[in-house]
Amino acid sequence: MKHLQHPLWILITAIIPQIILFSLYYSSYQIIQSLLKPENIEMWWAFGIPLGVAFLGNIGYLGYLLRQKKEVRTWYGFGALAFYIPFAYLFLWYSNKIIPWRIPRWMMDNGELTLYMITFLMPVLFYALLLVIQHFTPKEKTSSAVPSFGMVVAIPLCFYFVTTVIEPLLYKWNLNFADRYFPIVLVLGVLLFLFFLLRFFYILTLNNNAFWQRTRLFWLVLIGIVFPLAGLLLNNGIIPTFEEEIFKQIFGDFSHWSFYALAVGNGILLCLPNTQKALPRLGLFFARSITYSFILYFFVVFLPFLPVSIVAILAMGLGFLILAPLLITFLQTRMMSEDFDFLKNHYSPTLLKGVLLLGVLVLPSIIFATYHNDRQQLHLALDHVYAPDYSLEQAQFVNTNAIKRTLNTVKSHKNNRNNIELTNRKPYLSTFYKWYVLDNLTLSDKKIATLERTFLGAFDPNDFPSSNNRRGPNRGNIELTNLSVNSQYDFQQDCWKSQVDLVLQNNEARQREYATEFNLPDGAWISDYYLWIGDRKEPGLLTEKKAAMWVYRQITSRRKDPGILYYTNNNQLAFKVFPFNALEERKTGFEILHKHPFTFEIDGQTVVLGKKSTAAEYNDMNRMKTTQAPQTVPTKAMDGNALYFSADYKQSLQAITRTPYYHFIVDCSAKQAAQPKEMTKLIQSFLAQYPQQEAPPKITFANYTSQTQTMDNNWQQALANFPKTGGFHITRAIKQVLYQNYVNPSKNYPHIIVVTDNYLNSIQDDDLSNWQFTLPDISFYHLLETATDIPQYQSLWLSPFEGFSATIPNDTIVAPIAVIPWPSAEHVQVYLPNNKKSTLAYLPNNFPSLPVNKSHFTKGNYQAGLDLQATHLHHILHPNKAETEWLKSIQGSFKTGIMTPLTSYMVVENEAQKAALLKKQDQVLNAKKSLDTLEELPRMSEPTFWWMLLGLLLFLWVQRRRERCLL
Repeated sequence: MKHLQHPLWILITAIIPQIILFSLYYSSYQIIQSLLKPENIEMWWAFGIPLGVAFLGNIGYLGYLLRQKKEVRTWYGFGALAFYIPFAYLFLWYSNKIIPWRIPRWMMDNGELTLYMITFLMPVLFYALLLVIQHFTPKEKTSSAVPSFGMVVAIPLCFYFVTTVIEPLLYKWNLNFADRYFPIVLVLGVLLFLFFLLRFFYILTLNNNAFWQRTRLFWLVLIGIVFPLAGLLLNNGIIPTFEEEIFKQIFGDFSHWSFYALAVGNGILLCLPNTQKALPRLGLFFARSITYSFILYFFVVFLPFLPVSIVAILAMGLGFLILAPLLITFLQTRMMSEDFDFLKNHYSPTLLKGVLLLGVLVLPSIIFATYHNDRQQLHLALDHVYAPDYSLEQAQFVNTNAIKRTLNTVKSHKNNRNNIELTNRKPYLSTFYKWYVLDNLTLSDKKIATLERTFLGAFDPNDFPSSNNRRGPNRGNIELTNLSVNSQYDFQQDCWKSQVDLVLQNNEARQREYATEFNLPDGAWISDYYLWIGDRKEPGLLTEKKAAMWVYRQITSRRKDPGILYYTNNNQLAFKVFPFNALEERKTGFEILHKHPFTFEIDGQTVVLGKKSTAAEYNDMNRMKTTQAPQTVPTKAMDGNALYFSADYKQSLQAITRTPYYHFIVDCSAKQAAQPKEMTKLIQSFLAQYPQQEAPPKITFANYTSQTQTMDNNWQQALANFPKTGGFHITRAIKQVLYQNYVNPSKNYPHIIVVTDNYLNSIQDDDLSNWQFTLPDISFYHLLETATDIPQYQSLWLSPFEGFSATIPNDTIVAPIAVIPWPSAEHVQVYLPNNKKSTLAYLPNNFPSLPVNKSHFTKGNYQAGLDLQATHLHHILHPNKAETEWLKSIQGSFKTGIMTPLTSYMVVENEAQKAALLKKQDQVLNAKKSLDTLEELPRMSEPTFWWMLLGLLLFLWVQRRRERCLL
């Protein structure tokens, strides 16, 4: 340990960890400071100032040593132990006053801060302990290791005797030893235990120790191979414990084969004899350098657990699991130091340092390369399913084996919420994985199942939607008791602003959540929102939707006061307020920006916005007449990329009926059991029974990708040759057909017929209601299954398995709906639905980027609203562009205050919730669009320190109670 006194150790063990510690606490303090009481803030200062002074002292001492070219003195070790041990003890003692339990932990995105305090103070404590050990160990003469070993054995036995004999007696005499003195005795005992343990091995491994030379292989096999393997087997539940469900994977998920392989490989490298030949010794030094990073990883993971090592030893021998990484790190560091000293007589020290650095970086580089590949493969899979380019008509195949491995890795880094295990994550690696691969978000179980079914053809009957998947809101007996409307006409913008105010009453004697849904027509948007909290009217925050939904879920699980408005699809909005206490009345409301008067329903009540009586309140009669004049031309968005058609104007246009053509979508998935000949026969039978009148049919071969061609003479052979792989993603294939129909308007529209051997095996999105504007002619498709020759109706727009399903009643298979061509039937740019509703359509071949920097993108600007809605329609058809352009849409929503399907209005209770919301929003905006925020529970400690400590102390408590019963 002659290199132990180098000044850089202060930088590594004290300064850098404490910089990280300060940043973690400062980040959380910025969020929760408004929730802290004066006495809590005093505690932050009471602990922050001494730690800051110690931090500056470390920097000053390091600068002094470097400037004077001196080594670290032993007194630094004594001083560090004297300061940091009482500091850590008092911090744990007062932790509930520093961060009170009343503050929700989900707000502190950095995880369990108390654990981080112990984690980042342990390196300097360990370094200080080594300095003290070096000071008290003779360097020149041989010293016996037996006394130190005796103390290693005696200290745990003393703890056992005190807790099982002495403490029960004191308890009988009403002397509460456990509460008053046991924590102090535990700290001092652990310190002495680690001191004598490390001193024992330090003396044992001295070059002139004959006992070590005789027993070297025994100790290295025991510590380097047996202890790590036993620890892994015990932690992973392969070796049963007395409380298997509690202790299984308590330190993390180390079940992957690579952990066992590296543990055995490193142990073998430790056990190999040190040759006196330079080149083989250099190879051994490099090999040990490679596995050294593996050992350092476990050393860091178990460092916070060292304070409970004695308790762990008493608890069924779990102590070796905690101490093994410490002992291996100690021994391997000494051995590599000996290798370095030997090799520097043959090679340049600079070369040896380079070899050491290269070796240490091998495993981290492999991990990073693996994670980088996972990130690429995950993005490829997400883009293929959630952001495809529908303009590509040729099938795009991917490496499904790589995607399978990536999805398995993603699942291994997720918390398993349905398992009794305390954690199944890999400490620190999972945190890095989540940061780098998942952009600090998550991938929901539902999305993982969809990807597995899409690319791997995996099928679980529990994966497909149930008939109750689209339930209405369950809010109990909360009544909308009063609704008022105030519509004002904005002559400058030629549009309406309507304020809708609601009074809600909880008629139950328990807490409930109000939830409802309502629809707005095209060209009408939410432009403001408020909620009364107590005696103050709190304005809504316009935020990114996924972040708002995540925060709403966290808050509602703790009975606070959020209200939220968000889109569920193009025109449908969800509206929620929580909580409603027993018999409580609450007031809320929102503003709607709209072009023309309209009516809508909310909670069973009809709301009329912009009626003539409101316009009559204005004195300017000419303007009033203008507001009531029918629209004679469609309203254009600022850059001409969207057209708004009022309901009145649409009624003045001539409707026509287009001619359908058959478009078959054929299941070519891996689980498709029917032979191509059966599929061909089924299609031919359908065509014979329901012959096509005009346009020739088309056929799409579909699995996780799709390819379309006309049904010429070669379609049967093309079907036979198309690869049968992955899952049958019906929704993706249908969207491809709808896309081509919309961007290439013609007098023929697709009548879709899905051909499969098992419809329940197919993959479908929740619904296709956002795509209704692409095909106003028809609301269903037909299903042909090999089990029956009778086609069935299936809804195009409703959620899968919830739309109507019925056999065809007669030979009339298609009943087209009239549509409106614009601008004329001869020169069609877009087909409009023939209904009495306003419609906004964008011109698919004339779409510039969203002009969020233009002057009209101001608060409540109607023209900007048209641009935002047109952009949303554009991104529905071009999800591949949405992946890169969605930030502009969100930025435009924020600038205008107009809510879009990407944003949400939300009211939070306090500044801390607002800060947490904005922080989560920042994470979402810097991540990939198709990643998730929901399905992520508040983080536990990493690793689960407090649960482990609780379990171990529970064991001691049980033992003491047994002794009392015997007495």
